[in-house]
This record gives sequence, structure tokens and C-alpha cells, in this order.
Amino acid sequence: MPILSTVDPPFKGTHELVGAAGTVPAAQDTGISKDAAHPILGDVNKLIAANHQAEFVSHGWIEFHKVTDDASDDGDKFIFAWGPRARVVVDRMMVLKMACLIMDNDEPENWSNHFATAQQAQQDAQQRQNQ
Repeated sequence: MPILSTVDPPFKGTHELVGAAGTVPAAQDTGISKDAAHPILGDVNKLIAANHQAEFVSHGWIEFHKVTDDASDDGDKFIFAWGPRARVVVDRMMVLKMACLIMDNDEPENWSNHFATAQQAQQDAQQRQNQ
């Protein structure tokens, strides 16, 4: 069962394409695997999976969509994205700043796509508050 990347890949914006055969490279870098329990998260398949019973999916933190690819024989592929709850509750700029701290104090502005998305999310949140 596929799992979600912990960091959005630069070439996909806020989405992650995951094949059924394995984990996302960014998730592997963190020691998260679909085949072994994580010391903090436990069984990640119960948290993040392409089914509606997975905890983060059922609570609206992430959502997934099946991708049809007739040219691929690798099995089903899914796109994971921020869920409706995460889009309202999570401050993307804070996530980006935290990721930058983890990655040797890189500046958020250096991640232009992510920075623009985070700024847009802040503007959207401001508009919702003003209504």
C-alpha cells in the first residue's frame, strides 16, 4: 500500500505520485516504510494509505486520487494531496519554514513554488477570516 511523502516534491507542487509497489523516496529518507512499523508513527499503513479507512484520510488531513496510466504495468498509482482539513488548519508557511530549518537553514524564498503556494494559502486564510 502506498504512503505519503513527508515533504512535497518540487516537481509536483502539493501532490505526490505514489506507485502501489513501494514508498516515496522522500519517505524512505525519513525511515518511514510501508513494510515495517515506525518507532513513533507505528503502522503507517493505518495512518496513510489509498483507502478511506486510513486515519489521516478519514479525518480529512490528506486525500488521494487514483491515476490512470495505460502505459504503465506497475499497478495502481495514486496522487496524495492536502485534505480539506489540512487546507484549513495547517499553516503552509510554518511547515515550509520548519522544513527549511531541518534542511540546514535554507530560506523559504528559495523554494519558489512552495513559497508561492504558502503565500497564496495565507491570503486565502486572511480572506476567510475577513468574511
